Amino acid sequence: MSLWSLHCSRQIFGVGFIVAGTLAGILGPGCRFGTDAELAAYAGVAPVETSSAGLVRHRLNLGGNRRLNSLLHMIAVTQLRSWAPARMYVSRRTTEGKTRREGTRALKRFLVRAVWHAWQRCLEQRMASQEALTAA
Repeated sequence: MSLWSLHCSRQIFGVGFIVAGTLAGILGPGCRFGTDAELAAYAGVAPVETSSAGLVRHRLNLGGNRRLNSLLHMIAVTQLRSWAPARMYVSRRTTEGKTRREGTRALKRFLVRAVWHAWQRCLEQRMASQEALTAA
C-alpha cells in the first residue's frame, strides 16, 4: 500500500484505498505535472470555451486520460450523493446561472485541484523521508 493511498484517502472525501491506488498508478512516481491546470488538461476536465453569438459557455475537453476522468467522475458522484459541502458547491453554481451539469464539471475541476495538492504534499513527504534516510 503506497503512502499516497494512506495520505489521500484521509484528505479527499470519496477516495478510498482502491481509487487512491489507481490515482497513484496514473499520476506516476514523479513530478509530471507542474501545476494543477496541467493535470486538469491531462484528465480532460479543463474547461474548453464554446462561445456563440456573445453567449460564453464552457464544456469539458473530450480528450485526455479517460481513466483518470472516470475516477474523478466517480469521486464527484460519491461526493454529490453523500457529502453536504459538494452538494452546496454545485447548488451555489446553479444559483449563479449554471446548469447542474456545468456545476458537476466545476466540481470535477475542483477535485483535480485537491488531488494535485494532495499529490504534491505526498511527494514532499517522500523527498523529506529520503533525505532523512541519506543523512543518517
